[in-house]
Amino acid sequence: MTTVLTVCWTVLVPLAQHTPPASKVKAGWVGFAVVIALILAAVFLFRSFTKQLRKVRFEEEPGKSGERSGGADENAPEDRTEPENGRPGPTQS
Repeated sequence: MTTVLTVCWTVLVPLAQHTPPASKVKAGWVGFAVVIALILAAVFLFRSFTKQLRKVRFEEEPGKSGERSGGADENAPEDRTEPENGRPGPTQS
């Protein structure tokens, strides 16, 4: 790992310090094409994702709705006892 960092520090950093003059730097067609390609790819992925979500059919099971039925848990044992101090917590035996 340290060898890679040493190579990057000694070789790549001096190369990055040399920048061309501002008069020779301009926006190119390649950059424009890359941006357009990314936009088209994002639109394609969004439309595909929307189509896949429309295919999903969610049906709730009978008796289970988004509402809570009195706060009771259907999977919990029915013989719970209320704690003596009135605060919720583990069952005491």
